[in-house]
Amino acid sequence: MKKKIEDLKPDDKINAQLNPGEFYLRDLVPTPPALLGRWLYEAVYDGRIPRVQHLGNDGTNPEKYRIMEENLFLTLHM
Repeated sequence: MKKKIEDLKPDDKINAQLNPGEFYLRDLVPTPPALLGRWLYEAVYDGRIPRVQHLGNDGTNPEKYRIMEENLFLTLHM
């Protein structure tokens, strides 16, 4: 991740400041509630969040995800 959410300016598009790549939910929300993590997992699995891939976890860390580069391109050029 290029920047954490709390470092972003409110008037900037978040996707414009994030690199495509791997992230944890905690990169976006410092202390996310457990149900938010479950929602994100299910939304990615069901395809409700397009072009995000669930990478799993190694048993010690939270779930890891990858933002595909096309997602950022489409968001910025709409």
